[in-house]
Amino acid sequence: MAADITRLLKSVNLISPRDLQTIHSWTATVPTYVYQTLNEQFEGTFSENAEQEVVFTSAGSMTYRELDDPSTILAVRLMKLGVKPNTPWCPTS
Repeated sequence: MAADITRLLKSVNLISPRDLQTIHSWTATVPTYVYQTLNEQFEGTFSENAEQEVVFTSAGSMTYRELDDPSTILAVRLMKLGVKPNTPWCPTS
């Protein structure tokens, strides 16, 4: 590349064919659209798994029920940033 100073940047391959194939495999499947708001998705997951441990750290663990308060605090912060109620979201699989 340095040997040909007249070569156009758009003609330079910045990614190998193998890496390009890997990226295509990551994006080959489009996730199913969820017709729920983020809040509805969280509420459903939390209520269905209330006593299941979901967060694990060296200091201990938390169940979905215990995670409910911090998630409410996050929701309030998101609303302060301009996220509106009933905003749809698209999860990745």
